[in-house]
Amino acid sequence: MALIVIHSCTPSESSPPVVSIELPSDGLAIEAGDTLLVRATAMDDEQIAKWTVTLTDEFFVPTGTRIKFQPSGKNVQIELDYPIPIDLTSGIYYLLVSATDGESSTNAFSKLNATGVPRERLGLVAIVESGGQYIARLRPQGAGWSTIADLGSEFIAAGLSSATQRLVTSGTETEPMRVFDLNTNSTVYERTCSSAPGDPCISTSATDGEAFFMGKHEGRISSWNAAGQLELDFPLPEFRYPRSLYFQDGHIFVEEWSTATPNRHWSSYNAENGVPQQEILLEGSFLAAFPVAPNQMLIATNHQGVGKIRYYFYNENGYQLPIPGPSGPISTIAQRSSTTYYYGQSDGIYSIDLSSTNNLLFKPVVEPDLMQYDDINNELVCAIGNIIIGYDADSGAQLYVTPPGGNVVDVFVWYSR
Repeated sequence: MALIVIHSCTPSESSPPVVSIELPSDGLAIEAGDTLLVRATAMDDEQIAKWTVTLTDEFFVPTGTRIKFQPSGKNVQIELDYPIPIDLTSGIYYLLVSATDGESSTNAFSKLNATGVPRERLGLVAIVESGGQYIARLRPQGAGWSTIADLGSEFIAAGLSSATQRLVTSGTETEPMRVFDLNTNSTVYERTCSSAPGDPCISTSATDGEAFFMGKHEGRISSWNAAGQLELDFPLPEFRYPRSLYFQDGHIFVEEWSTATPNRHWSSYNAENGVPQQEILLEGSFLAAFPVAPNQMLIATNHQGVGKIRYYFYNENGYQLPIPGPSGPISTIAQRSSTTYYYGQSDGIYSIDLSSTNNLLFKPVVEPDLMQYDDINNELVCAIGNIIIGYDADSGAQLYVTPPGGNVVDVFVWYSR
């Protein structure tokens, strides 16, 4: 495995904490509603400032209660009863234990096999543009499209959390960040951003599954919890601002653009306090990032007219060499599993298996603008102009065509909790 470290930055010379999980054992079978005994230790050359224990899904998105507490000492132990959600769906989960000394942090995982309630697809959510106006639209399973909200003449980003059943959207200058309840089609709260008249303010918005994040052109990131309480607010390096946000293993990963140079960076920050951790240069235009395994992500970019798919390793802060596959620029990419992805090019949709680098033309001619994989129905959801098409993810057979009421600029699959 070839690893290329382009640039590495660490804010502290101190060693990160060493975390070990005694209980639960790796591979433990659990059931929804269980109480799980957690026993772990951490050692550090500095004082342990904070512990965090939470449950994540197989892609490391938080899905359970996040328990935080502040111990005292360089060698500390925890023992607690962790509540498994009563509405947890069957599948693979991870018990995440994180410790930080205020600068460096370390995560330990224990894999869990859960038996719970069946997870269901509840519908599709799309952000569409029509006549210069943006609209959030909802299509419940088996029903037609309805409007969640008019978003005005600005749109920069959106995110959906099935765990909280909420959608977050943002404009750029005058439109605020809005959080909507998908079950009631109502606004939960709004958060504004102030800038000089004519200047952009919000640069992105996203959700980690629990909180809702706003990136600002002034070079800051703020987050609010489901109740609308401010949880985090921190600056980025001078002359940089966030363009997209991703979350994994207690880190906030940021695609950063610069107002002073053409350089773009992939940077990470401590999710507890916003302390900078690492950064690496991005080559070309960024498309998306996907969690693969603890401390490992897959990053897709377009560089010099060709799509690049490569692994990023947090521990080494480096990239693997690009994986063979794309022959031209990628229009969009979707994750089916940690090893299987779909990507669009001008001649069609391709399926690539990274465990064997088997690259196949999945659907010729079709060039999607956006894609999402639905693991409940084994369906590839594709947005092309002003329509959304569902394809069987194995055979490529067309399942349906639905017009959401405008040109699709973002699309999400909405699930039960």
